[in-house]
Amino acid sequence: DGIPYEVIKNLTPQWEHYLLNIFNVILNSEQIPKKWSEIILTLLYKKGRKNDPNNYRGIALFNTTCKLFTTILRERLSQWCDWNNILPKEQSGFRKGRSCMYNLFVLDSLINILSRFKKKYFFASFIDLQKAFDNVNHHLLWHKLHSLGISSKFIRILKNLYDSSFFKLKINNSLLASRINVTKGVLQGESLSPLLFSLFLSDFVNFYYENGLSGVRLGSDCEILCLMYADDIVLFGDSRTDAQLKLDTLAKYCSLNDLVVNTEKSKVIVFRPSPKCKNLLPLKINNTFLEYVNKYTYLGVPFSCTGNFNNAIAYFVSNGIKASSKIKTILIKGKVNSLETKLKLFYSISAATALYSAELWSISNLNASEKVLAIFFKNLFHLPKCTPHHFIRMEMGCHSLSLSVLRRVLNWWTQLLTMSPDEYPIKCYEYLLVSLNCNRRASCSGWVYHLNNILVSLGYVGISNFSDLSIVRREYNDILERWANRDLSEDAYRTMNTSYNKIYIGLCAHLAMVYFMSQICQSKSKGLLYN
Repeated sequence: DGIPYEVIKNLTPQWEHYLLNIFNVILNSEQIPKKWSEIILTLLYKKGRKNDPNNYRGIALFNTTCKLFTTILRERLSQWCDWNNILPKEQSGFRKGRSCMYNLFVLDSLINILSRFKKKYFFASFIDLQKAFDNVNHHLLWHKLHSLGISSKFIRILKNLYDSSFFKLKINNSLLASRINVTKGVLQGESLSPLLFSLFLSDFVNFYYENGLSGVRLGSDCEILCLMYADDIVLFGDSRTDAQLKLDTLAKYCSLNDLVVNTEKSKVIVFRPSPKCKNLLPLKINNTFLEYVNKYTYLGVPFSCTGNFNNAIAYFVSNGIKASSKIKTILIKGKVNSLETKLKLFYSISAATALYSAELWSISNLNASEKVLAIFFKNLFHLPKCTPHHFIRMEMGCHSLSLSVLRRVLNWWTQLLTMSPDEYPIKCYEYLLVSLNCNRRASCSGWVYHLNNILVSLGYVGISNFSDLSIVRREYNDILERWANRDLSEDAYRTMNTSYNKIYIGLCAHLAMVYFMSQICQSKSKGLLYN
């Protein structure tokens, strides 16, 4: 409709009431304006052969007023889903209060508990559904929404919108005249579609239980069948037979729901205590074998078969360094001279890239990403490659990235303790905490074990003294301050006692004395010092 979002945000009260009346008329009549059904689709090339349509990503431009209307519908539907517990606990995609860390933490905890402590093979099948959002069967979607208890009026409004929807292709800034009707898949470019897709898959977990299958056990009162983040699915199995049964059931579910598994992108990891693995019969789905792999990137984080994060550390450090080169381009084009601006750009671009989910993969080594900060300043100021990292931090007056990682760890810890008792992350946390108190082997590598080591290194008795959320919040700033002070003391000690560049150390001491004397002179001139 050509209406910028800024116009919608700054409407006068009279126009807001006018829009409200339009929306109420549409709700009562259940008729959608024809213009709302038009979608402009731009294709962006990804990689591969340019004459292959599968190598393009579609970006849909939707009517602004219609997006506002569907946003209101989404808010109402989302509240109703929360009140009635419609979405399964396993689904974290497009849900308030959920992030990728929710699933990542559960997966890492299961790896430590099942493969390291119990010394068992732990099967994880990472399933890729081929164009899942584009292949949703509309008739099945309306049927599922009705069976969930959603009102017929709500469904009819959605059905009218979908039945009249079509898109036009925009290629090389020119709009093609031909219209292509939307016959399957959720609509792109508006905010209600992700929730509709989650509702379409809301019966996934129950389908397994109805077929007599169960999840992996976590204590006596908890079992986890799978993890879902929108269309990213991880199926868990405690044996090869169990994993195969779950893949067979997945094939049945996909057949009933017109979904297709991409067998080329779907992989299986057998998590185990040692990199060595006995010969296992292959797993298959629809008579197509799935590949066993030793590492897989799940929700942006590389996982290895042994559960360590060495690959993840190398991956994120590399990404952070690549992001630093982009910052240098920005600084050159913008002719930026301020050190404060340079630091802000570093933390907002390079550090944010390098520290994605660092509260998980870097908790065993908070200093794992220090190379990113050091290389940024070495390249920026043309310093020798052999310049020690602590020299750079002392000269720049900045803290190490470990402080940022620790802040992320504490934020996730706080979020964990605010979760309801039946959620999987807090279940995993409590299991690891009990294991630590009982000196079980699972505690020697888990997230709780490493957090406990950090607290002990800062002078606390341990994690057992942080029994509830109020204590963590009370000690939050103190923990960060202790870490920052210890870091600064270590950097100062290493700088003053290093054999690297004695001239620099002497110059620093001389300049510090000059600065101190200048401050005395300024104070005397202002009459602030008296004999």
